[in-house]
Amino acid sequence: MRPESLFRRTDFFEFSASRKSSAIHAVGLLDANQLRDAAAAQQIFNAYEIVVPILDVDNKRGESREILVDISHDPRRMFFHSGIGSSRIPGTGITIEIPFAGDAELFQVRPNTFDASPPRGHTSHDSLVFSAEMVEFSDAELERSFQSWLDSVTKYLSWHRQYADSANAEIRQAINAAIAGRSARLDSASGVLSRLGIKPKTIAQEPRVEQATLKPNATLHISPTQSRFHLFISYASENRDLAKDLVSCLTGKGLKVWWDKGQITLGDKLSQKIDAGLRESKFGIVIVSRSFLNKKWTDAEIRSLANRAMESGKKVILPVLVDLSHDEFADAYPLLADIVSTNFSGDVDSLATEIVDAIR
Repeated sequence: MRPESLFRRTDFFEFSASRKSSAIHAVGLLDANQLRDAAAAQQIFNAYEIVVPILDVDNKRGESREILVDISHDPRRMFFHSGIGSSRIPGTGITIEIPFAGDAELFQVRPNTFDASPPRGHTSHDSLVFSAEMVEFSDAELERSFQSWLDSVTKYLSWHRQYADSANAEIRQAINAAIAGRSARLDSASGVLSRLGIKPKTIAQEPRVEQATLKPNATLHISPTQSRFHLFISYASENRDLAKDLVSCLTGKGLKVWWDKGQITLGDKLSQKIDAGLRESKFGIVIVSRSFLNKKWTDAEIRSLANRAMESGKKVILPVLVDLSHDEFADAYPLLADIVSTNFSGDVDSLATEIVDAIR
């Protein structure tokens, strides 16, 4: 993927305002019982908190490959290129991936403090990627280039941290205010009924779903839409092999599946493509493992699917648990506790069959 300028797509004020607006919207989607749950505010805050990425530089990993380097704009080589014929000569491409924990979206957000030379790179799920092209390989030059890039990224993240705490405080305050406002309106309406001598209708609490399997279900259906894909798959990089095998089985059964390996090509913007995949898919399969729970980058995908489920009233999320109980999944994503999940037994074909039966 071609590196692009980081920290430039939107500004921090707009990003934090969007998070706050989404959190308030989530409060509006709670039913009366959820609204009275003392943990509701914290659950929503956990979903929309701004988490500045922390780079795990000690676990960086790299790759080198043969490439053709464009020298047409290299003043040091103008003598060797007359402008006639190809301006590309053999060279070496270097990529260095640095794992991180936090909101990947912040790599596209301009801090309130910034300079005129933001670093270039791209994100790949839970990693930030540095790229370099060299005609004559030099350890010292590569080290200087990488360290300069890393210093710039670190500086921009530190600028984000200067404002993240105050932005998160505003998000938490907005959530509490929205819950208090809705609670007051509900209490007021209840008081009117009480003064009129009318007993309020009891809202039945849905029982918490214990471990279950995906089965054909009257509530698990899709109205005809213009979606290009039947399914979107969200997963941690550690579960890529399972995702790849599952995609192969599902496509073999006639389903169109969106997943990053098959849909993102050279030159695409990762966040934009994932957003498009979420919008254009009817269901979202979430492969949830302990690795998944430890990664913040999946939160945006979970939030998008969860919001769509709450807005439509339909179950559009299909959690597949890998060495994880439903209770552990529910503890990590409390607002999704009532969604039916299935455990992966090791048989990918059987899992694919369950999914096909569930969505048809």
